[in-house]
Amino acid sequence: MNFERYEGENKTEYLLRLVSYKLEEKSTDIDWQDIVDFCSLEVHRDVLRKAMQPSEFGAYAIYKYMLENDVEDSEVLIKLEEKHLEIKKDIQKLRDLRTGDNERIRNQARKEAILEEIRDYLKDVKPHHIPDFKMLKNGKTSMIGATADAHFGKELCIEGLEGDILNVYDEFVFYERMENLFNEYVQIIKEEEISKVYFFDLSDGIEGLLRNTALQYVKYGITESAIKYGNYMASWLNKLSEYVEIDYYGCKGNHMEYRILNGKSGDFGKENAQYIIDEIIRLSLINNNRVTVNPTKGLQYVDVDGYKVLATHGQEEKNLINSVKEYKEIYGVKIDLMISGHLHNSKQETASFHSKVVQFPSLVGIDDFSMKLKKTAKAEGKAILLKGKRFINIDIEL
Repeated sequence: MNFERYEGENKTEYLLRLVSYKLEEKSTDIDWQDIVDFCSLEVHRDVLRKAMQPSEFGAYAIYKYMLENDVEDSEVLIKLEEKHLEIKKDIQKLRDLRTGDNERIRNQARKEAILEEIRDYLKDVKPHHIPDFKMLKNGKTSMIGATADAHFGKELCIEGLEGDILNVYDEFVFYERMENLFNEYVQIIKEEEISKVYFFDLSDGIEGLLRNTALQYVKYGITESAIKYGNYMASWLNKLSEYVEIDYYGCKGNHMEYRILNGKSGDFGKENAQYIIDEIIRLSLINNNRVTVNPTKGLQYVDVDGYKVLATHGQEEKNLINSVKEYKEIYGVKIDLMISGHLHNSKQETASFHSKVVQFPSLVGIDDFSMKLKKTAKAEGKAILLKGKRFINIDIEL
Protein backbone atom coordinates (compact mmCIF):
# COMPACT_ATOMS: atom_id res chain seq x y z
CA MET A 1 0.00 0.00 0.00
CA ASN A 2 1.49 3.28 -1.13
CA PHE A 3 1.41 6.09 1.42
CA GLU A 4 3.63 8.40 -0.61
CA ARG A 5 2.10 11.39 -2.39
CA TYR A 6 1.50 10.81 -6.12
CA GLU A 7 2.99 13.11 -8.70
CA GLY A 8 0.40 15.76 -9.62
CA GLU A 9 -1.76 14.87 -6.58
CA ASN A 10 -2.78 17.97 -4.66
CA LYS A 11 -2.76 18.12 -0.85
CA THR A 12 -6.53 17.60 -0.49
CA GLU A 13 -6.54 14.58 -2.82
CA TYR A 14 -3.57 13.12 -0.95
CA LEU A 15 -5.31 13.62 2.40
CA LEU A 16 -8.56 12.01 1.22
CA ARG A 17 -6.71 9.05 -0.29
CA LEU A 18 -4.97 8.36 3.03
CA VAL A 19 -8.26 8.75 4.88
CA SER A 20 -9.84 6.22 2.49
CA TYR A 21 -7.14 3.71 3.41
CA LYS A 22 -8.00 4.25 7.06
CA LEU A 23 -11.79 4.21 6.76
CA GLU A 24 -12.56 2.17 3.63
CA GLU A 25 -9.86 -0.45 3.74
CA LYS A 26 -9.56 -0.45 7.54
CA SER A 27 -5.81 -0.30 7.19
CA THR A 28 -3.89 -0.92 10.36
CA ASP A 29 -0.66 0.18 8.70
CA ILE A 30 -1.56 3.85 9.00
CA ASP A 31 -2.75 5.81 12.00
CA TRP A 32 -4.42 9.22 12.24
CA GLN A 33 -1.17 10.66 13.51
CA ASP A 34 0.59 9.29 10.42
CA ILE A 35 -1.90 11.10 8.18
CA VAL A 36 -1.33 14.35 10.13
CA ASP A 37 2.42 13.93 9.68
CA PHE A 38 2.34 12.89 5.99
CA CYS A 39 0.07 15.82 5.07
CA SER A 40 1.87 18.30 7.34
CA LEU A 41 -1.39 19.26 9.05
CA GLU A 42 -1.30 21.64 12.01
CA VAL A 43 -4.07 19.89 13.90
CA HIS A 44 -4.31 17.23 16.55
CA ARG A 45 -4.94 13.70 15.27
CA ASP A 46 -8.25 13.55 17.17
CA VAL A 47 -9.44 16.73 15.43
CA LEU A 48 -8.81 15.09 12.04
CA ARG A 49 -10.43 11.82 13.11
CA LYS A 50 -13.60 13.56 14.34
CA ALA A 51 -13.78 15.74 11.22
CA MET A 52 -13.73 12.71 8.93
CA GLN A 53 -16.17 10.64 10.97
CA PRO A 54 -18.90 9.50 11.40
CA SER A 55 -19.43 7.66 8.16
CA GLU A 56 -22.93 9.12 7.60
CA PHE A 57 -22.07 12.83 7.56
CA GLY A 58 -18.37 13.32 8.20
CA ALA A 59 -16.13 15.21 5.78
CA TYR A 60 -15.14 11.96 4.05
CA ALA A 61 -18.81 10.99 3.63
CA ILE A 62 -19.47 14.34 1.93
CA TYR A 63 -16.49 13.73 -0.38
CA LYS A 64 -17.85 10.33 -1.39
CA TYR A 65 -21.29 11.81 -2.01
CA MET A 66 -19.76 14.41 -4.32
CA LEU A 67 -17.95 11.71 -6.30
CA GLU A 68 -20.94 9.42 -6.60
CA ASN A 69 -23.30 12.21 -7.69
CA ASP A 70 -20.83 13.97 -9.98
CA VAL A 71 -21.24 17.26 -8.13
CA GLU A 72 -19.00 20.15 -9.09
CA ASP A 73 -16.48 20.90 -6.36
CA SER A 74 -16.82 24.66 -6.69
CA GLU A 75 -20.60 24.56 -6.40
CA VAL A 76 -20.56 22.50 -3.23
CA LEU A 77 -17.67 24.38 -1.70
CA ILE A 78 -19.39 27.72 -2.20
CA LYS A 79 -22.55 26.42 -0.52
CA LEU A 80 -20.58 24.79 2.25
CA GLU A 81 -18.57 27.96 2.84
CA GLU A 82 -21.74 30.04 3.00
CA LYS A 83 -23.30 27.60 5.43
CA HIS A 84 -20.10 27.46 7.45
CA LEU A 85 -20.05 31.25 7.67
CA GLU A 86 -23.67 31.32 8.86
CA ILE A 87 -22.94 28.72 11.49
CA LYS A 88 -19.87 30.63 12.68
CA LYS A 89 -21.96 33.79 12.99
CA ASP A 90 -24.64 31.95 14.98
CA ILE A 91 -22.02 30.38 17.24
CA GLN A 92 -20.41 33.78 17.88
CA LYS A 93 -23.79 35.31 18.69
CA LEU A 94 -24.49 32.55 21.20
CA ARG A 95 -21.00 32.88 22.61
CA ASP A 96 -21.42 36.63 23.10
CA LEU A 97 -24.79 36.13 24.75
CA ARG A 98 -23.60 33.34 27.00
CA THR A 99 -20.27 34.78 28.11
CA GLY A 100 -21.89 37.10 30.61
CA ASP A 101 -24.49 34.50 31.55
CA ASN A 102 -21.89 31.78 32.12
CA GLU A 103 -19.88 34.01 34.41
CA ARG A 104 -23.00 34.90 36.38
CA ILE A 105 -24.03 31.23 36.49
CA ARG A 106 -20.60 30.13 37.75
CA ASN A 107 -20.57 32.85 40.39
CA GLN A 108 -24.13 32.06 41.45
CA ALA A 109 -23.45 28.32 41.56
CA ARG A 110 -20.40 28.79 43.74
CA LYS A 111 -22.25 31.20 46.00
CA GLU A 112 -25.19 28.77 46.35
CA ALA A 113 -22.82 25.89 47.14
CA ILE A 114 -21.21 27.94 49.91
CA LEU A 115 -24.59 29.08 51.24
CA GLU A 116 -25.90 25.51 51.18
CA GLU A 117 -22.96 24.34 53.26
CA ILE A 118 -23.56 27.17 55.71
CA ARG A 119 -27.32 26.52 55.90
CA ASP A 120 -26.68 22.83 56.60
CA TYR A 121 -24.68 23.91 59.62
CA LEU A 122 -26.88 26.79 60.75
CA LYS A 123 -30.10 24.74 60.70
CA ASP A 124 -28.57 22.57 63.44
CA VAL A 125 -27.23 25.46 65.52
CA LYS A 126 -28.67 25.30 68.99
CA PRO A 127 -28.63 28.40 71.18
CA HIS A 128 -26.01 28.35 73.90
CA HIS A 129 -27.03 27.78 77.48
CA ILE A 130 -27.44 31.17 79.13
CA PRO A 131 -25.02 31.49 82.06
CA ASP A 132 -25.98 32.59 85.54
CA PHE A 133 -25.42 36.34 85.59
CA LYS A 134 -23.38 38.18 88.16
CA MET A 135 -24.95 41.27 89.71
CA LEU A 136 -24.27 44.18 87.36
CA LYS A 137 -22.53 47.24 88.70
CA ASN A 138 -23.56 50.73 87.72
CA GLY A 139 -20.02 51.92 87.18
CA LYS A 140 -19.14 55.09 85.29
CA THR A 141 -16.42 53.48 83.18
CA SER A 142 -17.07 52.44 79.58
CA MET A 143 -15.00 49.63 78.06
CA ILE A 144 -14.12 48.91 74.44
CA GLY A 145 -12.83 45.42 73.71
CA ALA A 146 -11.84 43.82 70.42
CA THR A 147 -10.12 41.00 68.64
CA ALA A 148 -8.08 41.55 65.50
CA ASP A 149 -6.31 39.30 63.03
CA ALA A 150 -6.77 35.93 64.71
CA HIS A 151 -6.22 34.15 61.37
CA PHE A 152 -7.90 31.04 62.76
CA GLY A 153 -6.95 27.92 60.80
CA LYS A 154 -3.41 29.08 60.14
CA GLU A 155 -0.56 26.90 61.40
CA LEU A 156 3.01 28.15 61.69
CA CYS A 157 6.29 27.91 63.52
CA ILE A 158 8.68 30.84 63.19
CA GLU A 159 12.28 30.08 64.16
CA GLY A 160 15.02 32.48 65.21
CA LEU A 161 18.60 32.57 63.93
CA GLU A 162 19.81 30.02 66.47
CA GLY A 163 16.94 27.56 66.09
CA ASP A 164 14.97 29.19 68.89
CA ILE A 165 11.20 29.55 68.51
CA LEU A 166 9.88 33.08 67.95
CA ASN A 167 6.23 32.12 67.56
CA VAL A 168 4.11 28.98 67.29
CA TYR A 169 0.49 29.25 66.22
CA ASP A 170 -2.33 26.84 65.55
CA GLU A 171 -5.95 26.27 66.53
CA PHE A 172 -5.11 25.38 70.13
CA VAL A 173 -2.75 28.33 70.65
CA PHE A 174 -5.65 30.53 69.48
CA TYR A 175 -7.92 29.00 72.15
CA GLU A 176 -5.24 29.54 74.81
CA ARG A 177 -4.71 33.19 73.87
CA MET A 178 -8.46 33.85 73.81
CA GLU A 179 -8.75 32.30 77.26
CA ASN A 180 -5.99 34.62 78.50
CA LEU A 181 -7.78 37.60 76.95
CA PHE A 182 -11.01 36.51 78.62
CA ASN A 183 -9.40 36.32 82.06
CA GLU A 184 -7.79 39.76 81.63
CA TYR A 185 -11.11 41.26 80.53
CA VAL A 186 -12.93 39.78 83.53
CA GLN A 187 -10.31 41.19 85.89
CA ILE A 188 -10.65 44.67 84.35
CA ILE A 189 -14.45 44.43 84.47
CA LYS A 190 -14.39 43.55 88.15
CA GLU A 191 -11.78 46.15 89.09
CA GLU A 192 -13.53 48.98 87.24
CA GLU A 193 -17.07 47.77 88.01
CA ILE A 194 -17.98 47.85 84.33
CA SER A 195 -21.53 46.89 83.36
CA LYS A 196 -21.25 46.97 79.56
CA VAL A 197 -18.57 46.18 76.98
CA TYR A 198 -18.63 47.42 73.39
CA PHE A 199 -16.90 44.56 71.62
CA PHE A 200 -15.57 44.79 68.05
CA ASP A 201 -14.40 41.93 65.87
CA LEU A 202 -11.93 43.91 63.75
CA SER A 203 -11.88 40.97 61.33
CA ASP A 204 -9.44 38.64 59.65
CA GLY A 205 -10.59 36.16 62.24
CA ILE A 206 -9.79 33.40 59.74
CA GLU A 207 -6.76 33.02 57.49
CA GLY A 208 -8.75 32.77 54.27
CA LEU A 209 -7.13 32.15 50.88
CA LEU A 210 -5.93 35.47 49.52
CA ARG A 211 -2.99 33.80 47.81
CA ASN A 212 -2.28 30.27 46.60
CA THR A 213 0.70 30.18 48.98
CA ALA A 214 -1.75 30.24 51.90
CA LEU A 215 -2.66 26.61 51.11
CA GLN A 216 0.55 25.42 52.78
CA TYR A 217 -0.41 27.07 56.08
CA VAL A 218 -4.17 26.55 56.49
CA LYS A 219 -5.79 23.63 58.27
CA TYR A 220 -9.37 24.31 57.18
CA GLY A 221 -11.13 25.83 54.18
CA ILE A 222 -12.75 29.26 54.38
CA THR A 223 -16.27 28.07 55.20
CA GLU A 224 -15.19 25.48 57.77
CA SER A 225 -12.82 28.00 59.39
CA ALA A 226 -15.64 30.55 59.58
CA ILE A 227 -17.99 28.03 61.19
CA LYS A 228 -15.44 26.90 63.78
CA TYR A 229 -14.31 30.43 64.57
CA GLY A 230 -17.88 31.76 64.76
CA ASN A 231 -18.97 28.95 67.07
CA TYR A 232 -16.01 29.54 69.38
CA MET A 233 -16.58 33.31 69.50
CA ALA A 234 -20.25 32.72 70.34
CA SER A 235 -19.18 30.56 73.31
CA TRP A 236 -16.59 33.14 74.35
CA LEU A 237 -19.07 36.03 74.28
CA ASN A 238 -21.70 33.93 76.01
CA LYS A 239 -19.28 33.24 78.84
CA LEU A 240 -18.24 36.90 79.07
CA SER A 241 -21.91 37.93 79.25
CA GLU A 242 -21.99 36.34 82.69
CA TYR A 243 -20.16 39.47 83.89
CA VAL A 244 -21.34 42.26 81.56
CA GLU A 245 -23.78 43.22 78.86
CA ILE A 246 -22.17 43.15 75.41
CA ASP A 247 -22.78 45.11 72.23
CA TYR A 248 -21.08 43.17 69.43
CA TYR A 249 -19.97 44.68 66.09
CA GLY A 250 -18.31 42.74 63.26
CA CYS A 251 -16.17 44.41 60.58
CA LYS A 252 -15.42 43.00 57.13
CA GLY A 253 -11.75 42.17 56.48
CA ASN A 254 -9.66 41.32 53.44
CA HIS A 255 -8.75 37.79 54.54
CA MET A 256 -12.46 37.10 54.97
CA GLU A 257 -13.22 37.71 51.29
CA TYR A 258 -14.17 34.91 48.94
CA ARG A 259 -11.78 35.57 46.05
CA ILE A 260 -13.99 33.87 43.44
CA LEU A 261 -12.52 32.97 40.03
CA ASN A 262 -9.14 34.49 40.94
CA GLY A 263 -10.86 37.75 41.84
CA LYS A 264 -8.89 40.59 43.33
CA SER A 265 -9.51 42.59 46.47
CA GLY A 266 -12.96 44.16 46.42
CA ASP A 267 -14.17 42.29 43.32
CA PHE A 268 -16.70 40.42 45.43
CA GLY A 269 -17.09 42.80 48.34
CA LYS A 270 -20.38 41.30 49.50
CA GLU A 271 -18.94 37.78 49.61
CA ASN A 272 -17.30 38.01 53.03
CA ALA A 273 -17.00 35.31 55.68
CA GLN A 274 -17.64 37.87 58.43
CA TYR A 275 -21.34 37.61 57.54
CA ILE A 276 -21.19 33.87 58.27
CA ILE A 277 -19.39 34.36 61.58
CA ASP A 278 -21.77 37.05 62.79
CA GLU A 279 -24.83 35.01 61.79
CA ILE A 280 -23.51 32.00 63.73
CA ILE A 281 -22.96 34.22 66.76
CA ARG A 282 -26.44 35.75 66.42
CA LEU A 283 -28.21 32.38 66.16
CA SER A 284 -26.13 30.84 68.93
CA LEU A 285 -26.92 33.69 71.33
CA ILE A 286 -30.48 34.40 70.19
CA ASN A 287 -31.84 33.63 73.67
CA ASN A 288 -29.18 35.64 75.50
CA ASN A 289 -30.54 39.16 75.95
CA ARG A 290 -27.24 40.28 77.43
CA VAL A 291 -25.53 40.10 74.01
CA THR A 292 -26.68 42.31 71.14
CA VAL A 293 -25.28 41.30 67.73
CA ASN A 294 -25.33 44.27 65.36
CA PRO A 295 -25.31 44.04 61.52
CA THR A 296 -21.96 43.38 59.84
CA LYS A 297 -20.37 46.40 58.15
CA GLY A 298 -17.11 47.60 56.67
CA LEU A 299 -17.27 50.72 58.86
CA GLN A 300 -18.92 50.54 62.28
CA TYR A 301 -19.91 53.94 63.70
CA VAL A 302 -20.90 53.49 67.35
CA ASP A 303 -21.96 55.76 70.19
CA VAL A 304 -20.13 54.56 73.32
CA ASP A 305 -21.94 56.48 76.01
CA GLY A 306 -21.63 59.73 74.05
CA TYR A 307 -18.13 58.95 72.76
CA LYS A 308 -18.17 58.50 68.98
CA VAL A 309 -16.15 55.50 67.78
CA LEU A 310 -15.42 54.51 64.17
CA ALA A 311 -14.17 50.94 63.76
CA THR A 312 -12.86 49.16 60.67
CA HIS A 313 -10.51 46.34 59.78
CA GLY A 314 -8.17 48.80 58.08
CA GLN A 315 -7.19 47.32 54.72
CA GLU A 316 -8.40 50.49 52.99
CA GLU A 317 -6.64 52.86 55.39
CA LYS A 318 -3.16 53.96 54.37
CA ASN A 319 -2.94 56.43 57.24
CA LEU A 320 -5.41 56.40 60.15
CA ILE A 321 -4.84 60.03 61.05
CA ASN A 322 -5.69 61.13 57.52
CA SER A 323 -8.63 58.71 57.47
CA VAL A 324 -10.20 60.31 60.54
CA LYS A 325 -10.09 63.73 58.90
CA GLU A 326 -11.42 62.36 55.61
CA TYR A 327 -14.31 60.45 57.18
CA LYS A 328 -15.29 63.48 59.23
CA GLU A 329 -15.47 65.54 56.05
CA ILE A 330 -17.23 62.87 53.96
CA TYR A 331 -19.92 61.97 56.47
CA GLY A 332 -20.10 65.21 58.44
CA VAL A 333 -19.89 63.40 61.78
CA LYS A 334 -17.92 63.62 65.00
CA ILE A 335 -15.21 60.97 65.49
CA ASP A 336 -13.60 60.84 68.92
CA LEU A 337 -11.81 57.56 68.31
CA MET A 338 -10.97 55.42 65.29
CA ILE A 339 -9.85 51.82 65.83
CA SER A 340 -8.57 49.25 63.35
CA GLY A 341 -6.54 46.07 62.97
CA HIS A 342 -4.86 44.74 59.81
CA LEU A 343 -1.26 45.85 60.51
CA HIS A 344 -0.72 43.32 63.35
CA ASN A 345 0.87 45.78 65.75
CA SER A 346 -0.25 48.17 68.47
CA LYS A 347 -0.19 51.94 68.16
CA GLN A 348 -1.95 55.01 69.58
CA GLU A 349 -1.76 58.49 68.04
CA THR A 350 -3.49 61.82 68.33
CA ALA A 351 -5.31 62.62 65.10
CA SER A 352 -6.57 66.09 65.98
CA PHE A 353 -7.53 68.24 68.95
CA HIS A 354 -10.50 65.98 69.69
CA SER A 355 -9.65 62.69 67.97
CA LYS A 356 -7.44 59.68 68.62
CA VAL A 357 -6.57 56.60 66.58
CA VAL A 358 -5.72 53.20 68.06
CA GLN A 359 -4.25 50.28 66.14
CA PHE A 360 -5.18 46.92 67.69
CA PRO A 361 -2.48 44.20 67.69
CA SER A 362 -3.01 40.72 66.28
CA LEU A 363 -3.78 37.45 68.02
CA VAL A 364 -1.58 35.49 65.62
CA GLY A 365 1.58 37.49 66.28
CA ILE A 366 4.65 37.32 64.06
CA ASP A 367 4.11 35.14 60.98
CA ASP A 368 5.68 34.35 57.62
CA PHE A 369 4.40 37.59 56.10
CA SER A 370 5.85 39.65 58.98
CA MET A 371 9.18 37.90 58.48
CA LYS A 372 9.09 38.67 54.76
CA LEU A 373 8.62 42.37 55.55
CA LYS A 374 11.16 42.18 58.40
CA LYS A 375 8.53 43.54 60.81
CA THR A 376 7.85 42.37 64.35
CA ALA A 377 4.30 41.67 65.48
CA LYS A 378 3.76 40.54 69.05
CA ALA A 379 0.64 38.55 69.92
CA GLU A 380 -1.38 40.90 72.13
CA GLY A 381 -4.85 42.02 73.07
CA LYS A 382 -6.11 45.40 74.14
CA ALA A 383 -8.83 47.10 76.15
CA ILE A 384 -9.76 50.79 76.09
CA LEU A 385 -11.40 52.43 79.09
CA LEU A 386 -13.31 55.71 78.97
CA LYS A 387 -13.52 57.05 82.50
CA GLY A 388 -14.60 60.67 82.86
CA LYS A 389 -11.79 62.66 81.26
CA ARG A 390 -9.48 59.64 81.23
CA PHE A 391 -8.70 57.66 78.11
CA ILE A 392 -6.94 54.49 79.27
CA ASN A 393 -5.29 52.26 76.64
CA ILE A 394 -4.44 48.85 78.14
CA ASP A 395 -2.12 46.45 76.32
CA ILE A 396 -2.60 42.80 77.24
CA GLU A 397 0.20 40.33 76.63
CA LEU A 398 -1.12 36.97 75.45
